[in-house]
Amino acid sequence: MMILMMMMMMMMMMMMMMMMMMMMMMMMMMMMMMMMQMMTMMMMMMMMMMMMMMMMMMMMMMMMMMMMMMMMMMMQMMMMMMMMMQMMTMMMMMMMMMMMMMMMMMMMMMMMMTMMMTTTTTTTTTTTMMTMMMIMMMMMMMMMMMMMMMMMVIIINSRFHQGHII
Repeated sequence: MMILMMMMMMMMMMMMMMMMMMMMMMMMMMMMMMMMQMMTMMMMMMMMMMMMMMMMMMMMMMMMMMMMMMMMMMMQMMMMMMMMMQMMTMMMMMMMMMMMMMMMMMMMMMMMMTMMMTTTTTTTTTTTMMTMMMIMMMMMMMMMMMMMMMMMVIIINSRFHQGHII
């Protein structure tokens, strides 16, 4: 259980870091808006694209990290559950979580792409970008919440069942 708790803590840390990153990005966007008068539109666009790329990279990184974490968790769970009949259900749960994460990632990517495609006009670009950032942040939050909930449920279940069997 201690190890699991540690994992939880690490995940929390990661979430915090990610939020920080997001905030940074938002700040950058704001700055760009300020500078828009001085800058040429082309430059603006270029910068925006760069930002988008960075965001994508970060998303990917985060996803990878999460996957790793999940795997670790799964291993721990397997160790704990080896004696019980719980194993299959645990597997199912984990798989479902993986699937969910994948789906989220895909959705994010799609959204990014669509945004990039749609934002051809220079006037609306900044606003759309901002909205998109907001949406992304929301999505990330939701995902994190879901994952946390799932984890908690699994842990509690395992404990409960253990108690019951013994």
